[in-house]
Amino acid sequence: MARNFATTDYLDFGDLTIFDELGAISCTVWINPDTLTNEARFVSKGGATAATQSIIFSMDTATNGQARIAIADGGSRWVADTGNGVIVAGSWMHLAYVWSGGNTGAIYKNAVSQSLTNIVSGSPVNIENTAKLFRIGADEDTAGIDGNIAEVSLWNRALSAVEVGIVYRAGPWAVPKGLLMYVPIFGTVSPESDFSGNNNHGTVTGTTRID
Repeated sequence: MARNFATTDYLDFGDLTIFDELGAISCTVWINPDTLTNEARFVSKGGATAATQSIIFSMDTATNGQARIAIADGGSRWVADTGNGVIVAGSWMHLAYVWSGGNTGAIYKNAVSQSLTNIVSGSPVNIENTAKLFRIGADEDTAGIDGNIAEVSLWNRALSAVEVGIVYRAGPWAVPKGLLMYVPIFGTVSPESDFSGNNNHGTVTGTTRID
């Protein structure tokens, strides 16, 4: 089960303080874009501009199909992109975004590490403590995905390559240490529930359920 998102649809979890001041973070998400859209946010905390972002797990340009990770601590940002063609329309894929601190991290597609190019090397120390909204499917300014999302999970630490492979094959419950959030996205009710035990549930704007 999953939800299909238009570019103005999203799940809203409010100002989740569980991410503030973290020195590392990991996110996994299943996506299946209908079309590729510029700067489509899969998971984010903040808005569309650099000054308003603290966490961005997204794609970059529609023409290149690059995956992008961006982390900010208020005074500095780290932004990195994969090579071209990582994200394609019409296919389910598992993406894992990992930030280990500073200018260090990784992006995996179907548990395979992708080469990264640093776009901004600002060496953030901690994720910014900001009152911005945490959303799945878009950012606070609705720069959203046109397509499907299922199973979003976040951890308060950097997953290893082995752990990313375990999550890809067996799901987030197979790597419980540091699990902050697990939203399977059943697509049947609002709010969408967080099954991590931390009760970070999200209200639904738009979207349609798919099986």
